[in-house]
Amino acid sequence: MTESPTSSESAPPPSPIGAEPWTAAIAWALLDTPARDDLAVLFRFVAAARAVADHPALSIERKEAALAALASPFDATAAAGTADAAWTAPAQALADLLARRGIDSRAAWQILQAAGQDLRKTRYRDWSDLLMWCRFSAAPVGALALHILDGDATATKAAESLALAVQMTEIVRRAPSHYRWLGRVYLP
Repeated sequence: MTESPTSSESAPPPSPIGAEPWTAAIAWALLDTPARDDLAVLFRFVAAARAVADHPALSIERKEAALAALASPFDATAAAGTADAAWTAPAQALADLLARRGIDSRAAWQILQAAGQDLRKTRYRDWSDLLMWCRFSAAPVGALALHILDGDATATKAAESLALAVQMTEIVRRAPSHYRWLGRVYLP
């Protein structure tokens, strides 16, 4: 395995779920090395999807191409074409992990769908509309994390709910920068 800045011996990867750095570091330290490595794969994928959607300088066309590159490892009929490996590598790593562990990849598609929605939708008309976006953005991360950690499948709804709550907290925390840099307002 190639060493990366998010290997198990280093600090935890940037948390896509909004935890404070010290709480994330404690939680990270409590996991065994294989679990940390596998979750790091998931978090790199989520961070890549968010980096595309939230990049203030990329055109919508470039963002769509990058999201297509992120999707290509999950679709045997799709070709990544000349996509930058920086976009395909995190997705390929997650696709390989999910295949190896027998985990359905639909949640990865949902994460990409939410990122794609962010390219064109900049306002949410009501809480129901925002929660629907969170069902594709946050809930799949919670479900994938639970499955990667071999959690009890009966806890999937709880993992999704926790991810939704953390996503809402992150939306409030980042509201000024989302508006300032992207013209995006999640809060109804």
